[in-house]
Amino acid sequence: MERSDANSIMIYYGAIPEMLSALHRQKIEIEAKYYDGNHALNADGMPHGNTTGNPTESMALRAADEDAFCIINNIAARISTLETDRLIIKDALGCLCRRYQEVLIYKYVDRHSWAQVGDRMFASDSTVRYWKDKALDKLASILEEDSEAIDELVKRAGRAGS
Repeated sequence: MERSDANSIMIYYGAIPEMLSALHRQKIEIEAKYYDGNHALNADGMPHGNTTGNPTESMALRAADEDAFCIINNIAARISTLETDRLIIKDALGCLCRRYQEVLIYKYVDRHSWAQVGDRMFASDSTVRYWKDKALDKLASILEEDSEAIDELVKRAGRAGS
């Protein structure tokens, strides 16, 4: 694995919380649209309106027609994959020395500028950039030990970055 792959993985790691949040929101919206029977009832608990039939039944039919169950399962699988990736990367980061962990977290997760990273770490910009390069090299070698799972992780990180 190369430094550029580790860089892509760290960019991906920094974006995982936002991706998870978006997927959770999307799942909640779909569940509310198709499976929340409260939308079919008024405040008095009784269905009203000019349509005939059972509003809950029509919601269930619409959910089946639009394949809501498969969409929700797809979202759940994507959430599970992101959580697994996050744990793999977090475990690999845990193998780095504290200085390397901090520079990667400050830069990729907290999204600080190099000047801000240098200020937080009491070092010059060039020094923290050097530490970042060393940290990415070390991270790449740590992740490379589990090459089968990491190949897929690198592919997902590459897709997320593009």
